[in-house]
Amino acid sequence: MEHLILHVLKLLVWVGDSFPDSPRIGWWCLGSGTVLVSAVFVPDRVLEHNEVLSNLRYIVLIAGVVSTLLGLFVFFRRAVWRLQDRRAKRTISLFGK
Repeated sequence: MEHLILHVLKLLVWVGDSFPDSPRIGWWCLGSGTVLVSAVFVPDRVLEHNEVLSNLRYIVLIAGVVSTLLGLFVFFRRAVWRLQDRRAKRTISLFGK
């Protein structure tokens, strides 16, 4: 279990460092994630005779949630950077002036 947690944390660090910061990719991830998550709302009568499609629904749900979270991550990171750019520079010191 610790091995899996370690790999997930390494993946999160990689995403934070390597994932592009383009609004186009953010919108694409949000849109595709929303479409994939909406596949959960397919009526059960459509899928009741096909076990493969029934199981595929949950895989698509996981992919949709991951895609949506990546899109939100792009816009959250851009908002944090924009907020940091607007703030005045501050120097933190242990000694008073």
